[in-house]
Amino acid sequence: SSRSSESRCRWNNTCRRPPSVASPQTLLIDLDRSEKMVARSDFRLVGTNRDARSPSIDSFTSTVDVANNPKPDASPCLLIRAEDASEPLADRSAPDGDVAPSAIVVALDSPSRPEVAAILQRHDARLVHVGADLLRGLREAAPDRLAARVGDYNENLMYEMRGGDLDVAGIIRSAGRRLDDGGDGSARDHGGMPVDDVRDFETSLRRALGHDDLRYRGSFMRTDVSIPQPAHVDYDYPVLSEHGRRLHLAFFPLTEEGCYLQLWQHEEDAEVETEGTVVHIPHGRMLIVPSDTIHGGGFRRGPTGNLRFHLYVELLGDGNTEEEEDGGPRLLDRPVNRYTERHDRRRELCERYVDARGLDRLVGTFFD
Repeated sequence: SSRSSESRCRWNNTCRRPPSVASPQTLLIDLDRSEKMVARSDFRLVGTNRDARSPSIDSFTSTVDVANNPKPDASPCLLIRAEDASEPLADRSAPDGDVAPSAIVVALDSPSRPEVAAILQRHDARLVHVGADLLRGLREAAPDRLAARVGDYNENLMYEMRGGDLDVAGIIRSAGRRLDDGGDGSARDHGGMPVDDVRDFETSLRRALGHDDLRYRGSFMRTDVSIPQPAHVDYDYPVLSEHGRRLHLAFFPLTEEGCYLQLWQHEEDAEVETEGTVVHIPHGRMLIVPSDTIHGGGFRRGPTGNLRFHLYVELLGDGNTEEEEDGGPRLLDRPVNRYTERHDRRRELCERYVDARGLDRLVGTFFD
């Protein structure tokens, strides 16, 4: 939803609105979680210091090498302190005291559900199936410790990019597993991985994007602690302007916990404030969105940090292969987070693309 901008107060790296503003209509669906949520009692968000940041986040590199840049004891943009025992958190498990997490988080369980179909249409997105054995193979191929950290000052997102020459089968093989056609029609590898799952995965990508010739590059991701990531795009604006129509992003979880993402609908009027929609991508589903989709992660729920796989997809053809041979850009080597407006690098996207209403009440309660 969107409305005229009324406030610029900040928590984390994102803008927040006063709680007195009336809430717009929200999609409600069941997250199939019947257990009572137990509020965490060891921390709370208490504020941020925007002055600690550069005038433009784009002046920072988008990635930080963990080995050479150890994580600081505390983010300059997030203050965490022990919760006062006299200030109970239990009532903060639901926004405004009485709204359940299912009023904020939309589970993308089936594209046939009207609520899910509306989100997919709004964001020109696709939701496709991913085979369980392929997910298991990628999960087993994930490093125990991911090599880098997203450099957005929250420093709660870990990732490790795989080489552009590796498809999902190559990534699984790199972890010591073999994929073979068994000769008996089963097409299984020695560890039980069906080759058909790899073929079906790539066929699903092609079918969803309506393009036969494509390539992709993958990255493992994990969240250390829930801090909503500021609204951003994954490519620089000149790349999006020239090549954005043939670039896409995809996200899918590698564990039963699923994964979470916040999406914002583009708003051309720079004076209109737009609220995000938080979605849950279940295990076995992959969300595909256009490359210019404004989004943010940073959510953790469960012990694995919501281990997931992030794809950068490029549609081939129309001369872009020859373009590379002539020294042109290899687009899958060029993702870089941009947090500022396309036409005004002095202004951050999160100043008008704001978090879903009530999301801050879920951090530390529903989200770890």
